[in-house]
Amino acid sequence: MVSVENGHEAFLKVKKSLQNLELLFDFVILDINMPICDGNSACKQIITLYEDKIVQHKDVDIRLKNLLPVIVGCTSDIITASVNVEKKKIGFRAMFNCPLAPSEIKETIFPLLY
Repeated sequence: MVSVENGHEAFLKVKKSLQNLELLFDFVILDINMPICDGNSACKQIITLYEDKIVQHKDVDIRLKNLLPVIVGCTSDIITASVNVEKKKIGFRAMFNCPLAPSEIKETIFPLLY
């Protein structure tokens, strides 16, 4: 697990992980109101890293889009159906209210991974 202070750091961590394809992120949680680079912008930047790119690793071509981590957003604001639709258009797989209760992680976030 990796923790960062802002959306720009989150983007940089994911970008660095792509330089070593053996240490990829499966899951990214972004707070919508993160400083410096908010969650919406960080999500878009992370997705851009993976779009339509092919890298060669150990003599095999790998389409990065297939390795895109599950990206979810969280916020302390009220989440409405229209907010969910808007965030999914950006690239978030789901939105959750902060703080996340352990039961929410088990019941709603884990299924997104499989």
